[in-house]
Amino acid sequence: MPESSAHIPSHLFEHFERSLVLTPNERLARELSSAFDSVMIDNDRRAWTALKCQSLRSFWLDLHKMLKNKNILLGVTGGIAAYKAAEIIRCFKKEGADVRVVMTESAKEFITPLTLQAISGNEIHDSLLDVKAESAMGHIELAKWADIILIAPCTAETMAKITHGRADDLLGAIILATKANIYLAPAMNMNMWLDKTTQDNYKKISSRGITFIGPANGTQY
Repeated sequence: MPESSAHIPSHLFEHFERSLVLTPNERLARELSSAFDSVMIDNDRRAWTALKCQSLRSFWLDLHKMLKNKNILLGVTGGIAAYKAAEIIRCFKKEGADVRVVMTESAKEFITPLTLQAISGNEIHDSLLDVKAESAMGHIELAKWADIILIAPCTAETMAKITHGRADDLLGAIILATKANIYLAPAMNMNMWLDKTTQDNYKKISSRGITFIGPANGTQY
């Protein structure tokens, strides 16, 4: 029997628009929501037909202006939704953003670093203790470089690490060192999402000014 899951919303623009009143930097929130909206647009075209052509054209022009030359750091963690990272990168790149990717070890079980490197055009970052990587662009440099940090998918484990300020991997160290706006797109089994510990972590993380996108309801087989 299939189980419910909390996953990255198929129409994230709508979900993110609702959170703008809680976001301290509305401009960056709109950039991210717009970019995410394009990720799954092929599966949700009917939602767009209600928009007037003129408004839609203006929307894409504004999106391109907002994302052009922005530095976006995408954190990919170990969930099945990691496969969506490739499309997220493609959409950010299409709008003129420079994208770098940080992968956890478990993320590499779901999608290969080579795939994301080819799409982003940048070397993948995956180790806190890699001397070569640190000498080129280490975690402090990455933390300073980013205008926006997005973790998608964000697993329950990653949420727990962020809650407790753990820096035992590259992504955790970057989160502690950055001043960029941070966004999390949770994806996990619905029971895990509704668990009291996860919900407590959600509240604590939100109270620090980190913005959540979704999750939406889905089916997990």
